[in-house]
Amino acid sequence: MATPFMLSKDNIELQFATNHLGHFLLTNLLLETMKKTSKQSEKEGRIVNVSSMAHRFPYSEGIRFDKINDKLGYSSIAAYGQSKLANVLHANELSRRLKEENVNITANSLHPGAILTNLFRFSGIIDGIYCIIFQKKKRGILSLLSYLLRQVLLMEFIFELCYSRLPITIY
Repeated sequence: MATPFMLSKDNIELQFATNHLGHFLLTNLLLETMKKTSKQSEKEGRIVNVSSMAHRFPYSEGIRFDKINDKLGYSSIAAYGQSKLANVLHANELSRRLKEENVNITANSLHPGAILTNLFRFSGIIDGIYCIIFQKKKRGILSLLSYLLRQVLLMEFIFELCYSRLPITIY
């Protein structure tokens, strides 16, 4: 998070490539297998995009598809928010499509809480301060595990610290 402007090996803005496109590709590569497995086992499949509350803070125009790789006007925080918004929108659209196809797979996104990681390594003093207020990784994973182990999930929710909350309605 808050990385200086960089491009991936595929010449895509690094945060968007790392936080969204890789997961998007993996999901799509596994989706047909998941559909078959869910049908054969008669058990619900689950696709979970780990997003962030930062999805609320992308660029003012949302996802800048036409400017993803533009260094001019780059904001590290907005680029992170843009990548996390893409996670939420992907889960919402995939959920809609799976429901329309009557497939027993849910697609959801969640915010695991503020977890102590190296996300702020490029942010100077913030990196030193946030270790005091952010939760440890072990506690942060509990929200993800709780979410994954639930029997019934509603598709368009973002789960924050094990409590559900509606996403922004401007999507």
